[in-house]
Amino acid sequence: MIRHFMVKSYWGSGETRDELFYRRLQSSLAAQGLEEQVAKEGQEFLSSGSCRMVALNPPEDTQFDVEQRDSNASGHILNNRSVVTRLTCGIHTMLFAADVEQDSLSRMARAPSHGPIEVLKVPHHGAVSSLNRDWLASLHPRYAVFSAGHHNRYGHPAAAVLDAYRSAGSILLRTDHDGGVWFTGTVADPTLHMHRTRELLSQPTTSSSCLWTCEQANWVRAWKRWRDSL
Repeated sequence: MIRHFMVKSYWGSGETRDELFYRRLQSSLAAQGLEEQVAKEGQEFLSSGSCRMVALNPPEDTQFDVEQRDSNASGHILNNRSVVTRLTCGIHTMLFAADVEQDSLSRMARAPSHGPIEVLKVPHHGAVSSLNRDWLASLHPRYAVFSAGHHNRYGHPAAAVLDAYRSAGSILLRTDHDGGVWFTGTVADPTLHMHRTRELLSQPTTSSSCLWTCEQANWVRAWKRWRDSL
């Protein structure tokens, strides 16, 4: 992401790691002249007109500060210190829940509610360890987006988590099935428009009963790809 996009600022949890991916990240940041800024709950990253992006996690908590100095900190501790952000633009709301698990979800569920949201990036790829029904009920997301690799070895997203979001009335979107997922809209328009890469890919027309209709749909997909490339 750092290598392929124009990045103006970088926010993280302040953790340092020994793994190769972290050294590559630091190298990419240095190449663009960026320094990591440490995110904390309540911090505002963006303010433009009616749009604001604020951090909901990690919290200002000395206990976590002690734990982060432990080079053997568990994956659960690191996940619970993920940077969670909420974007509000007019009446539109999106929440990006990173990899947070039960501890942080329980804390955020006790925080003052900001009402239902439209789009939720589901925490931790839909792992059971990141399912908190009280938190989910407080958000009641219209769209729940699961980011997971096709046939990933962890089995994400878990069936129990999918069922929980269905029961909450959310429309489920999965990158392993739908490809890239994105939304477009304006502050003045009450409707957000959902898009999936899958909708832009040509589909086989092997069935004689669908030959003309399916081929028409493929031409529409091709036109959309051309339109979006302009």
